[in-house]
Amino acid sequence: MENTTQAHQNAAATRPIETALEPHLKPMLTVEQQIAHMKSKGIAFKLVSEEEAAAHLREKCQFFRIYAYRKLFPKRIGGPREGEYVKLGFGHLKALSNLDRQLRDVLLAMTLDIEHFSKVRLLAAAEIQGEDGYAIMRAYRESASENQRSYIDSELDRREHDPYVGAIIRKYRHDMPMWVFCESMPLGAFSSLVKSVPKDGLMRNSMTSITC
Repeated sequence: MENTTQAHQNAAATRPIETALEPHLKPMLTVEQQIAHMKSKGIAFKLVSEEEAAAHLREKCQFFRIYAYRKLFPKRIGGPREGEYVKLGFGHLKALSNLDRQLRDVLLAMTLDIEHFSKVRLLAAAEIQGEDGYAIMRAYRESASENQRSYIDSELDRREHDPYVGAIIRKYRHDMPMWVFCESMPLGAFSSLVKSVPKDGLMRNSMTSITC
């Protein structure tokens, strides 16, 4: 047994260690190499200097993310500069990255509010219509496609041991009322529940008439 263990240790010790010198499809570039690569693609550093760009890449936004916005710009066709981007500067990429982040921040706040008040409206409509919170879940489950049921089950499996919602999922997993589903499942699953409510039914009418 000792000889076997020693043999494994020796094999591990002699196994070649992967180094930065080994070739890869996309080798990691230093910040200076990232800037040189962008310059080779026709990206200018006039609005933002190379020094400012280097500081931005080191401290604010990683290269792979900011460089992706280049896809929004046309390339030159023909001539000695074929394939380079047309009138594109690092400043444009930086501005787009900042706008994207700001838009995400706004949309996140809006989405959280929409999710919260949609749940409030759904539960209020259920009370108005005398819904017990279980019938709607059975109807939702029965009307769901195989892919939707698989998605719901995978989310329940993933969250069953979550420190925040795991306990209530384990308790109600096989007979889950609407209010537990609303508070323990992600927005995508909740959205599919709302969509399952008949558009011409009393429940839907109640939801649209409630002011939160």
